[in-house]
Amino acid sequence: MNKIRSNPIMLIILLVVCAVAVYAYVKLPADGRYPVHWNISGQPDRYGSKLEAVSIGPIVSIMIYALAVVMPALDPKEGIMRGSRGSTFCSCKPLWVSWR
Repeated sequence: MNKIRSNPIMLIILLVVCAVAVYAYVKLPADGRYPVHWNISGQPDRYGSKLEAVSIGPIVSIMIYALAVVMPALDPKEGIMRGSRGSTFCSCKPLWVSWR
């Protein structure tokens, strides 16, 4: 089985995402209503707490990062993912996609 490897650039981006979430949590007013879901027209149809609003992004980013780190170790043919391991863009793409 392949050794699980992480990319330091992905870790730095993940730490920045978490730091921005902590900063937003400190700066946002506690008594506000924050939209967390929108309908097809772009109108908010569900509001959440401050904690929920700022924690969705980091939680999704951490889950995608964990998948990006573990998936090469689960490669059944032991080589399909080998070509993309050195590519910074391929390694960071899951974090960029989670913030769109």
